[in-house]
Amino acid sequence: MSLLKFAYQAVIAACFLASSMAFAAEQHFKTPEEAITAYIDAVKKQDFDAVLATTATDHMSTNYDFLAHTDRLKAIVISGDMPTTDPFFISINKAINAGWSAKRIQFLIYSLMTDTALNDAKTVVLSEHPTAATDMYAALRTERLSGLAIAKIGLPHPAQLNGSQAQYSFAREAKMYGADSATERVGLLSFEGRFFLIGFGLIRYGNDWLIEEQASALADTDRLGIVKQITLEEFEALTHD
Repeated sequence: MSLLKFAYQAVIAACFLASSMAFAAEQHFKTPEEAITAYIDAVKKQDFDAVLATTATDHMSTNYDFLAHTDRLKAIVISGDMPTTDPFFISINKAINAGWSAKRIQFLIYSLMTDTALNDAKTVVLSEHPTAATDMYAALRTERLSGLAIAKIGLPHPAQLNGSQAQYSFAREAKMYGADSATERVGLLSFEGRFFLIGFGLIRYGNDWLIEEQASALADTDRLGIVKQITLEEFEALTHD
């Protein structure tokens, strides 16, 4: 089974849990950087409700334009949100989006704390890695998150991000969710003496920036939330043209 297929199934399972949760009220962040800082701080404090409060889960689930999305892609994506024509569908959308947030946090933690084939988006076969499961079980400890910090936040490939093609894409993304604008950022995570690259898509409603997803298309970060080690020099090259 591919890791992506597994992730979709896991998100569906997470949706059943999320559907019974009381969603935290979305917070108000005046800049993308404020939203990202709060997101990482919530992970550090092991507070998933606080993570959700930095995301646009509620806004996106309520304002999603199914027809605009299909027109943009020229296709129907079965894993996407439902049309927002009924409160029942909106509730399902909220569960789906909360489930994706949970899955990305899971893979963020896995890639920070473990060194397995999962971090290359591959299934770990125990016949090839006999101690992988016990090693992973021992490594996954929430107290280790106390050492997580966001060292830097920057624009991925600034010239490209500010170019007309990217701005057109951001405008269409924002329209799809009834928002005013969208953008991307990358962060340099510091964890236990190593640096990791994390990407974010962000979306603005009025004056408030919120996290759309833990991924940056411009920086080609992993859509599942897996983070990769990076050097300070590589990060500076990515964020300065």
